Amino acid sequence: MRLQALDGWRGLVAVLVILFHVYVLHTFFLAEWLRYLAPVLEFFFIVSGFVMALGFGDKVTDTKSFVGYIIRRGGRVWPIHLAMIGLLLLIPLLRFIMQTPGDLFSGQLTLESLPAQLLILQTWTPEYAMTWNYPSWTLSGEVFAYFLMGILVWVARKEPLRWVLGLMIIAVAGTFFYNAMMSSPNYNTVTVSRAVTGFFFGFLLYHAWRRYPLTNVRVAAVLEVVVVIACCLLFQWHPDGLAYFLFYPLFAALIYAYAGDNGLVSRFMCSSPLQWLGKYSFSIYMFHGVVSKWIMIAGRFIDARTELPLIRAVEAPSVVHTVNVIDLPQQWMNDLLVLAYVIVVLVGGRIIYSLVEAPSRDYFKDLSIRMMKRMAAKEAAKQSEISGGVAPVAAAAAPEAPTQRP
Repeated sequence: MRLQALDGWRGLVAVLVILFHVYVLHTFFLAEWLRYLAPVLEFFFIVSGFVMALGFGDKVTDTKSFVGYIIRRGGRVWPIHLAMIGLLLLIPLLRFIMQTPGDLFSGQLTLESLPAQLLILQTWTPEYAMTWNYPSWTLSGEVFAYFLMGILVWVARKEPLRWVLGLMIIAVAGTFFYNAMMSSPNYNTVTVSRAVTGFFFGFLLYHAWRRYPLTNVRVAAVLEVVVVIACCLLFQWHPDGLAYFLFYPLFAALIYAYAGDNGLVSRFMCSSPLQWLGKYSFSIYMFHGVVSKWIMIAGRFIDARTELPLIRAVEAPSVVHTVNVIDLPQQWMNDLLVLAYVIVVLVGGRIIYSLVEAPSRDYFKDLSIRMMKRMAAKEAAKQSEISGGVAPVAAAAAPEAPTQRP
């Protein structure tokens, strides 16, 4: 089952995220609606849990299926993550070729953080979370949530137990997330617990939606509009503290409203441009951090070696300190640079999907199937050996019965 309207939402929100992360002083850079956009990550986490429950909630039933599930999920995120690190490794290579003064690995591209990045463990160590391809910090939490979900659906076949265990995970992860949020001057906290909280909110949402799907077209049409307006109002408020958790039920309501593709707004979200964005949204998300970092490094390089000052500090909403941004001589130049950045990210995301994401996804899917077949064959061989050891006794007791060879 393909959730087309939700795919459209993922594509639309992905574009907003890539605008959020480019530090060029374009026309909308200081707008509050953009600078307070960080909670949209909760939407991605909840959608991820919803989709994973839909796709794998009834498929992980034993050791074989659990191993196959882990192979597929790891193969979904790890190759493209490595590919993005490979693109960023070109930066120290260029520094070496150009004999740039200073360390080859500096700033956010440090050697000590590279092992954690390669293993997708960076977010477990806060000082490494935003190094290298910084948007990939979410993968640490996602991979851990995949593992937890696999264990949960394996041991909890009945839906009531899934609700109990899912709520327990949300309570624990949400508490860790809240404590991290309260100890940080900025509510946009980078933690594994943040990803796990949203993921299992989506996991339980799927079970509620499966039992009580929204099938009435008129109700769906009204709810689709209401939840979008409510989301806009909540973003305008930009709550923090405990009020921040209002985003969870509101995003859940949005996903519930659009999961059936029933309302009028769903038709727009199912339009070809948004479906295109949704299809390539993961590659776009992973690639945009690389491009934005390349732009910033190029801006700093030009600023340091020419008389053209490109980097300046600005006070931005939602942060407690100034941020360095690229500011070209004319505003239209900034806007044109951002437009070029968006085009490069979208086109590059499409290419990365074809060269990395889709082939690796298909390869690891086939690998998981082969692995499960081999494990099943080994189990069958073991059972055959056991029955082979018992057969002579049975034959002695009943010699008229034919002896079966293992």
